[in-house]
Amino acid sequence: MRHLVHSPDEPLELKAAEKANPRPDDPDLAWKEFGGKEEVRKRLSEIQMGLCAYCEIRLSKEIGLHIDHIKPKTRCPEKTFYWSNLLLSCIAAEKLEKLKDSDKCCGHFKLKAWDEQMLLPTDEDCEKFFIYLKSGEIELADNLTPDEKKRGKLAIDILNLNGCSRLKRERNEIIEIFIKQLDSVSDCQKAREIFINSELFPTNGKLKSFVTAKKQRVAEYQT
Repeated sequence: MRHLVHSPDEPLELKAAEKANPRPDDPDLAWKEFGGKEEVRKRLSEIQMGLCAYCEIRLSKEIGLHIDHIKPKTRCPEKTFYWSNLLLSCIAAEKLEKLKDSDKCCGHFKLKAWDEQMLLPTDEDCEKFFIYLKSGEIELADNLTPDEKKRGKLAIDILNLNGCSRLKRERNEIIEIFIKQLDSVSDCQKAREIFINSELFPTNGKLKSFVTAKKQRVAEYQT
């Protein structure tokens, strides 16, 4: 999970909507009728560098995306148009009906199960919580306090980061390919540096999937 910081200059249409309707009586309807979603998506994509805020998969036409309310708007209607309450999450709404529950994760799986104590990408310390295994599963880091372990466990469960078979499979496949490619350039420092830079740094403002997991593999490789 990457730490994400919202830019201070929020989209103008969003700001206007919040001013006009700071606490919608029907937040679902208010959000449905909001006409500035395209600009919100564009701005969030820039901040997130093309990755899902929660699982770090590359947002593509294949899986689609949606604007997620970190704090569900039905529980916190005053956050319906709140800039720092919005993130891009994987899976477009129209693709949900084609997925089994075991293949859902992140914002759509969270829905109304959000917990105030769960770890979020907007938390400054979020990058220290998870260890990404070659199997595609996530474990909590060993050096966490009991309270931090609770926050991390809530995030894993509420976002279905380990329960989603599709996500675990894709994470496993990409990590395995990355390790093989890293091994293939182990004898040439220059080639290794070029490969690592191409995998860990953005190209045209976009990162590749599961960049945090790859960073951990590189750190292991270099020790």
